[in-house]
Amino acid sequence: MSAPEPTGEPAVELQIVAAGAAKGQAHVAQKGVYEIDDHMLSKEEVIEKYKVGVDLEQLNHSFGLSSAAVLELRAIHGLNQLSPPYEIPAWLQFLKQFTNPLMMLLLVAGLLTFMAYGIQSPRDKNNLILAVALLVVVGFTCTMSFLQERSASNVMASLKSMMPSRCSVFRDGAEIKVDAVDLVPGDLVRLGIGDKVPADIRIISTSDLKVECSSLTGESDLIPAVVDRENDLPAEARNIVFMSSLAMSGEAYGVVVRTGDHTFIGAISSLATDTHMERSTLQVEVHRLVWFIGCVSFASAISFFVIGVARRMDPLQAFVNGFILVIVANVPEGLPATVTTCLTLTAQRLKEKHVLIKRTDIVENLGCASVIASDKTGTLTQNKMSVEHMWVNCELHPGSHFQPAVPALLDAESRTSIARLSRYSKAAAAAGSTSTGPLARLSRVSKPLAKPSRPLDMLYGRTPEDAGSNHAMSATGAGFFPPQRTSEPVEDQLRVQQGTSAPVGWPACGALDKLLAVALVCNKARYEGEAEGQMLVVAAGANLQGLSRPNSTEDVRWFCGTLMGPASERKILGDATDCGLLRYCERLVTSQWIRARYPSVHSIPFNSMNKWALTVTQCPGLPTQHLVMMKGAPEILITKCSTYLHNGKVKEIDAEFSSSMNRAYERFGMMGERVLGFAYRQVPAQEAHLYSTEAGAPPTEGLTFLGLISLVDPPREGVGMAVAKCRTAGIRVMMVTGDHPLTAEAIARKVGIITLQTPREVAAGDGLPEADISLSDPRVGAVVVTGARLRELTTVAEWDEVLDHEEVVFTRTSPQQKLQIVENLQRRGEVVAVTGDGVNDSPALKRAQIGIAMGLGGSDVAREAADIVLLNDDFTSIVMAIEEGRVIYDNLKKTIAYTLTHAMPEVFPIFLNLALSFPLGLGGLMILTVDLITEQGPAISLAYEHAESNVMERPPRDILTDRLIDGRLLRYSYLIAGGMESLICMIAYFTIFWYHGVPLSQVIFALDRNNFIVPASEGTDMLGPYGTLSPDEQITIYWQAQNAWYVTLVMSQFWHIFVCKSRQVSIFKHGLVKNPVTCFGLVISIAIICLVSYIPQVHEIFGSNSLPGIGWVPHLAFLLFILPYTELSKFLTRRTPQGASAIAPPPPRCWTGSVRVWPCDTPCATGNADPRPPVSFLEGDRAGPRRGQPSS
Repeated sequence: MSAPEPTGEPAVELQIVAAGAAKGQAHVAQKGVYEIDDHMLSKEEVIEKYKVGVDLEQLNHSFGLSSAAVLELRAIHGLNQLSPPYEIPAWLQFLKQFTNPLMMLLLVAGLLTFMAYGIQSPRDKNNLILAVALLVVVGFTCTMSFLQERSASNVMASLKSMMPSRCSVFRDGAEIKVDAVDLVPGDLVRLGIGDKVPADIRIISTSDLKVECSSLTGESDLIPAVVDRENDLPAEARNIVFMSSLAMSGEAYGVVVRTGDHTFIGAISSLATDTHMERSTLQVEVHRLVWFIGCVSFASAISFFVIGVARRMDPLQAFVNGFILVIVANVPEGLPATVTTCLTLTAQRLKEKHVLIKRTDIVENLGCASVIASDKTGTLTQNKMSVEHMWVNCELHPGSHFQPAVPALLDAESRTSIARLSRYSKAAAAAGSTSTGPLARLSRVSKPLAKPSRPLDMLYGRTPEDAGSNHAMSATGAGFFPPQRTSEPVEDQLRVQQGTSAPVGWPACGALDKLLAVALVCNKARYEGEAEGQMLVVAAGANLQGLSRPNSTEDVRWFCGTLMGPASERKILGDATDCGLLRYCERLVTSQWIRARYPSVHSIPFNSMNKWALTVTQCPGLPTQHLVMMKGAPEILITKCSTYLHNGKVKEIDAEFSSSMNRAYERFGMMGERVLGFAYRQVPAQEAHLYSTEAGAPPTEGLTFLGLISLVDPPREGVGMAVAKCRTAGIRVMMVTGDHPLTAEAIARKVGIITLQTPREVAAGDGLPEADISLSDPRVGAVVVTGARLRELTTVAEWDEVLDHEEVVFTRTSPQQKLQIVENLQRRGEVVAVTGDGVNDSPALKRAQIGIAMGLGGSDVAREAADIVLLNDDFTSIVMAIEEGRVIYDNLKKTIAYTLTHAMPEVFPIFLNLALSFPLGLGGLMILTVDLITEQGPAISLAYEHAESNVMERPPRDILTDRLIDGRLLRYSYLIAGGMESLICMIAYFTIFWYHGVPLSQVIFALDRNNFIVPASEGTDMLGPYGTLSPDEQITIYWQAQNAWYVTLVMSQFWHIFVCKSRQVSIFKHGLVKNPVTCFGLVISIAIICLVSYIPQVHEIFGSNSLPGIGWVPHLAFLLFILPYTELSKFLTRRTPQGASAIAPPPPRCWTGSVRVWPCDTPCATGNADPRPPVSFLEGDRAGPRRGQPSS
């Protein structure tokens, strides 16, 4: 029985389209179409079509195109490069900052103030100062925003990796190197290992060429190039290789058929360019705030102006005080600078964590992300194959079971290694727990060692059964070059310990030695910088001069590492599977040494028909013998073997062995691992050229089976933890990949994206076909959906049936299908973050609210389309970015609540001035000092506020109900906190008049009696209870009263900043002084009010005077009110979500099954409200406790 093989549905479709749902139907509109028919033509027809001179017998002597033809074709087709995306000039990008709605509102206020200064007679210089200050604020804020965006653009420019710069092409009868941009359709190109494909090329001859094009298709598998098409679809024909793909092995000749924007990558790029970009939630919220403030400002300004005119005030004075000053008071001049600074500081913090924010306004979007649609290859995984398991001696081991020798650990006890397999392994273990022999050993996957073993036992691969025997399995190559020290020497190792350096012969090698030798020698992968087929180490037995221990493995490692650098840092070229084998074996043995010991005599490369590769080598220790080494598909290889090697003994293959091998193979396949079998046979030596004859062909039957090695593209380190954090935060992580379903599901299980049963598992448990299990079956908690199934989804209901599941993996998807997935998630109200690194990801990256591209391994097109770039390609950075997004949302909400509060105490004195003829309680410059100076420091300090303890335990905020600016916040800022500040400021204002013996009756309508008029020359004497007050004395009292209003307002905000530091957590738990920036900002605020109050030189400018001690008392009343109020509000929010406070979030939307409902009135099974969806973690076949709930 064979394991499922990852082949089947096409990964990329010919047409690149985008979908949009209308009236329940998913209507598809074409945006970019790749049209080509060259794959349907024979190679002779292609040569004739493009009029290129090709010698099919000797391709390296071909003529190619003439120089004249190249110039003519370039004039028609242009340069071979993608049209760069439109870049806004720097000057226009700077001017765009002024179109921000808040900036435009401030500009209007500044221009009106300047106009008032111009038409006043005599002119009031305070209006000029006010106008200039407003314009300076606008210019400063826009400059900061511009510099941040330019900084991101500069980093993006440094990230760009240009298209391949040079390529080999035939022109005028000679092979020359030309810039890739100079290629034209019809050029004859030669591709070799390591070359980046410079254009779309029709293959006319190939020598085992394989290309890697995961950035286009999403598949990590290498694609073999062929001459004759295998499919009518260009993407599946395999006789066309696409621009930006990488040649990983072999060589080929081909004719350029598409260049520039007409290539396959160009079609995808055009789709990304045409895709609509969503507005960020911050842009939407700021737009709402500006409309609200604008409407309130102009409505109140017009009302106040009408009141002033109705009271027969001078129209110009009524316009200045009743219109312009009201707008200035209502518009939070410091808020744009504060918001921009908060976003910029957050972007800088994220940049230090390797997360580049291209648009500062996108930072806040991260906080409301509810779905992450992640690519697999290169995003969740490392995009390099690694050995996962080995099956040798009828034992199943993790690849990490065998470790290289470390001298410092030779005497330490080794740790046992337990396989981390999916519940398939556990189910199989339970099934085989009563068996004996090899089957029992197979079922006990990587069982713990029966007794602690010394590292050398582990290094030589000794199992408990081997410990008492002489059949040592050396993972350090002990069979090839035994170590000089061993606590339990075997006979084959004594020669080296006695001082001889003769290598141990092939017959004396253990099973693991032979398995590693075949994996290394029957392998085309090589390190970059090595000539293929040539090694650094010379023929076996040659001594390295100057070394104390000639021919030892340590010497070879040192020698190779000195010349070429550490193996872990060198690039490997070749097939992904061969690269994985080489990378793993190099960790255990020295590949150059092994390959030098086994020089190749003859080889037959792998092909899709045979499904095996063969290498004939010399046999160390037996000069009259050759070794036939074979690797390939296990179900094919086992049919070519008659014996197998077990603990050093060759045995006949029987039913028990076949069953054991098949069970291991099936288990690997069920986990989505790529499996290879290995075998060998000794044959009499003969001349190398005889192997190419029919009579002397190497035997492919009667081989000895060695074992199995499975490989997988492993997850990136920390991805599992990142996915777990996303679950805790209520964020769904979906995988969207072009890879095979089994492979995708296996990776999804490893990283925690899938934890529930899929239809396939339910069907297996019921003994039914998978097609008989409905997606609506309550036992189905996770679904794996292929691209073919997606093409069948034509209605909204069908899409919802898939997306209703909490755990979803999409496989074999094309670019337009990924776009459809994003659009349908957005239709359901989700805020979607899309991650990806390939060109095929770019349309969805641009369409999503949050596009996240990889900076190191990603393509230029993907990085251009994304909003965020991970500079270290680490998926775990997304979790940090989401946390920062939630923190910045909290901090922005706190900042807005804090900043808007001062609007009421600034507008209220204007109302008293116009309606009741009170002396103006707060002048224009004082308003600006509050907005731009005293509040800027504390408001900006909130950007440095650390996260609340539960920030990553909340569900994502609902953008429809939990708005950045909503009714609760406005009620709190304008009516509760703002109203109380207005009342207390007015009390402080009246207290100064009372202190000087001026009754309230004398203050009301005082201006109508020409009292408290500035300048004093226009005022009249006022009779008070303690005598007559001259105009100059009235000015002193008035300025003290105005200063009292100012000081009380600033000091009230002084206390207010502390209660705004948290949204849910008590301020005493959150910390009063943990943020030193707040303390610094408050010190500046107090310094400013002391300067205004007690420096005589500024009194006349601001209209202030030295404040008596009683003027500093009223603000304490605000502290006594606001602290209990906010603490009680936060307490109620924590106890009863429906009682959310203004700066606390509203009740979370809870879950019924997999569908969000609003609001949550139903307690969870444990009796506690749980805003997160129920999550089951399966341990074996049993569901574990819900996250956050105790187990019974």
